[in-house]
This record gives sequence, C-alpha cells and structure tokens, in this order.
Amino acid sequence: MVELQNFLNAPRMLQLSAEYAKDYDVLFNADKSKCLICRPSGFGVKGNLSHEVCFYIGDTVIENVVSWPHLGHVIVNNGSD
Repeated sequence: MVELQNFLNAPRMLQLSAEYAKDYDVLFNADKSKCLICRPSGFGVKGNLSHEVCFYIGDTVIENVVSWPHLGHVIVNNGSD
C-alpha cells in the first residue's frame, strides 16, 4: 500500500519540485527524464499501467517507458533487471 500511496502522490511531488526549481533557479529537464512504473503482474490495462498515466515537469510530459538502463542494469516494468 505504501507504493500505491507514493504513486498517487507523484504528481504533487513533481509540482513541488517545479516550484522549488522556480524559486531557486534550478532547471529540471523533462526530456532527459523517464517514467518507469513497476507494478504487480496483471495490474492495469492489459498488465501495463504505464500507458494510462502522464506525469509532467512544468508543462512537459515525462516519457513513459517499459524498460530503462540504470547504473549498468536494464530495469523492466515487471521489476526484473
């Protein structure tokens, strides 16, 4: 349940980040950011929740991906690497 609560709070956390960036002249680049949602098997439409949601940095949509390399590992939305 904690993970679901964090997921539901994500848009507000991104908004707070945008406000911080504006107040302190920090730039966040949405074009370099990716959204990878790891979800339980079978959760979401056809098991892929990442195509149902959009997150933003400012007015720019963060791209949804099903896998992404991080520190030498490719993380997949089913939680495997």
